[in-house]
Amino acid sequence: MSQRSDIVKVRDPGNRIYRDEPASGKARQEWEFAIMSENAYRDHWTKEKPVANPQLSLVAVPIDQVAAGCVANSDDPLPLPGWFRWSDFPEEDPALETDANRQQLFFEVWQKGLPGEIVAIVFRGTVPNKWQTWAADLRWLIPLHEDQYTIAAEKLAIGFAKVVSERIANGSLIKNVQLVSVGHSLGGGLAQEFAYALPGKPDVPRITEVYAFNPSPITGYHSVPSAQRDINTKMLTIYRIFEHGEILAYVRLLTSYVIPPSATDPAISEIRYNFDSSLDGIVNHSMGRLACGIVKAAAKK
Repeated sequence: MSQRSDIVKVRDPGNRIYRDEPASGKARQEWEFAIMSENAYRDHWTKEKPVANPQLSLVAVPIDQVAAGCVANSDDPLPLPGWFRWSDFPEEDPALETDANRQQLFFEVWQKGLPGEIVAIVFRGTVPNKWQTWAADLRWLIPLHEDQYTIAAEKLAIGFAKVVSERIANGSLIKNVQLVSVGHSLGGGLAQEFAYALPGKPDVPRITEVYAFNPSPITGYHSVPSAQRDINTKMLTIYRIFEHGEILAYVRLLTSYVIPPSATDPAISEIRYNFDSSLDGIVNHSMGRLACGIVKAAAKK
């Protein structure tokens, strides 16, 4: 509990010991993905939603202005300047949307730049009143059943790769677009599995980075065929980013003694903040609190 709020503890891939560095540096790398992970709880799919105006969305907004407007418990999405959401995915794939809705798997795809230089797929975490999210959380205890991890690995990964391929072909994305997967809690576990599961296509890059906030210890690693997973983990970096004292940190600590975080392929880095002085593990698990803490840290000079 002596960790200062302006210091982040970093455990580099393959290491057991944390080192200190200013929180602002890591936060500048992560703040956009933190906002996406929080907004995934506030957004929803609607067929009637108008197509976003990319030019308007890409208007630059100073980070200090974003930080000033960051409210953890607001019902409105946090501003995400420089990015726009794909408003036609999965809406234009009815079969995928039906499968995802059956398991209450909510995800969004965000693009940065025109043509897109970065594409991030973002997964929502546990929703208390949705039993399907709890079934995914407890998949270790309920084996051999369809859940959110099944849909993400076996259906969403295929649909996403197809759309990325099409958008590269039509010039909406650059050929070597960077693909990133993102999520909080259960969403962080899904983001890791999704990176392992992306089907190999010669015209679709692999996911290079995962940003998993307060992530589930369940990552679906062994749910993906080893040959496919081994290809996707080459040069993959996973950032497990969490608030000190959040409830799942203790579960991940126990599992790390059984399966230590790997040093390479994938390289797993753990990044621990201490923005909140609460001793309540549930409170510290909040994505809204963590997102605003990271945004405000990123805004500091």
